[in-house]
Amino acid sequence: FRYVEVSNYQDAQLGDFVAEVVEDEMTHTGSFSCSDETLNKIVRNAFWGIRSNYKGMPVDCPQRNERQPWLGDRTMGCWGESMLFDNYAMYTKWTRDIREAQREDGCIPDVAPAYWNYYSDNVTWPAALPMACDMLFTNFGDKRPIEENYPAIKKWVAHIREYYMTKEYIITKDKYGDWCVPPESLELIHSKDPSRKTDGALIATAYYLKVLQLMHRFASLQGLKADAEEWEELEHRMKDAFNARFLHIKEGTSHVPGHTLYPDSIYYGNNTVTANILPLAFGLVPKNYIHEVAKNAVTSIITTNKGHISTGVIGVQWLLRELSRRGYADVAYLLATNKTYPSWGYMVGKGATTIWELWNGDTANPEMNSGNHVMLLGDLLPWCFNNLAGIRADRWKSGYKHIIFQPTFEIQELSNVDASYMSIYGKITSRWKKTPMHLEWDIELPANTTGEVHLPDGRKEKIGSGKHHFSVDIPTKNTAILSDEFLYEKAAFPECHGATIVEMKNGDLVASFFGGTKERNPDCCIWVCRKPKGAKEWSAPKLAADGVFLLKDPQA
Repeated sequence: FRYVEVSNYQDAQLGDFVAEVVEDEMTHTGSFSCSDETLNKIVRNAFWGIRSNYKGMPVDCPQRNERQPWLGDRTMGCWGESMLFDNYAMYTKWTRDIREAQREDGCIPDVAPAYWNYYSDNVTWPAALPMACDMLFTNFGDKRPIEENYPAIKKWVAHIREYYMTKEYIITKDKYGDWCVPPESLELIHSKDPSRKTDGALIATAYYLKVLQLMHRFASLQGLKADAEEWEELEHRMKDAFNARFLHIKEGTSHVPGHTLYPDSIYYGNNTVTANILPLAFGLVPKNYIHEVAKNAVTSIITTNKGHISTGVIGVQWLLRELSRRGYADVAYLLATNKTYPSWGYMVGKGATTIWELWNGDTANPEMNSGNHVMLLGDLLPWCFNNLAGIRADRWKSGYKHIIFQPTFEIQELSNVDASYMSIYGKITSRWKKTPMHLEWDIELPANTTGEVHLPDGRKEKIGSGKHHFSVDIPTKNTAILSDEFLYEKAAFPECHGATIVEMKNGDLVASFFGGTKERNPDCCIWVCRKPKGAKEWSAPKLAADGVFLLKDPQA
């Protein structure tokens, strides 16, 4: 909590009170910090939001007249939470709660235990059960939740198929859509703009396909060959039907062929970020269209939404990792570290110490507006640990028995990461620091584990338990470029453009550029940096010209 109100207590002093955290007792297993302080604060807010919402089950909020264990909040949330807390016992127990709340006909409620009688026959919220089972196996190495819950999940999948799948293999039932997208008006809770909303049938069918993939995995792990073949066969039929229904293809329509922000008209649904990111994340896009669909998602983020998040609870669960996987880690980083609305950093800037229920939590109608929710975290925490720190469990050698170390070093603005995770085998550490041309990386693996290290020069190293250090040069993106350097890493202005570099007669290099908010804005001025001959670093940016004729001019 941020505030406490005390009534009828005379001459109250801060030292008169002790704050106690009401939580489930569990070990704090993970730590993450990096060179971006905004992201560090977001992770800290996530920690406190998750911690205060563990009450024998993962609830949505700890402070108002709700406090319910909504399944949809934890579909991907459970994965990120498991990097910060040893939540194995609680989530194992919660999967049992969900199973016991299942109706006789197979329907799984949206809230479990079902204190609220919400049996809506939704797909996205009950998908938390197979997702949590997969998390418990992958991160903690325990197959029992899969074995114990497999019959219940199978019954639910059959129920949805019987009642809500058309002859064309499309799931028609969806309750919540992409819940809580940033609305067109800051006072709204839910958007009324059709262009911001993603087709519920697209969401439901995509998620059903993801569940089929998990069921194939679960059956294979248990040696249920016939089941595995059945799930795979249904998945293939539904995948074809999904693309026939939702994929729009108009090749050769790009105004600037090859440019990321001018893709061909190849997209899903109404071309929202969520409509494109789900098929990409679930492997549903035909191979020859993957690049254009990804470009459409990026174009929507950068052009339509001015470099900001436009997804709700569903899309944000896959957003950052999928952008990174498709070669747009810089766009994911932009979304993760934004400070303006809508973003997690906007919440931080407004003084939030946890995560809000709504992107516009400071202005929206208070009717549904909690200041301590975790549902909008999406895949932020998995992205921080898996993609930035590069600590990722092998999906088949579970429990971090085998660890994939593969950070996204291509994010230029990120210069260092320091992360650790206490796995069931012991502590895993990934600590790296880089310049545009060189990387220093320290890795530590616990006993009885192995690792695969992906280095920025393209090499892969097999390592065993213990401490390892890598000192590696980072190749330039183009062989014509001999050296990559930053003129600066931090400055008084938010961005720059139009840089020019000249060599002086004495061998010094001088760079000039426009620095400010945007071109033509009043704060856009000319700045310079200098690198003396033989020096290793550039001087800090200095203001050279601001367009004002007299320094004492009131417009200066």
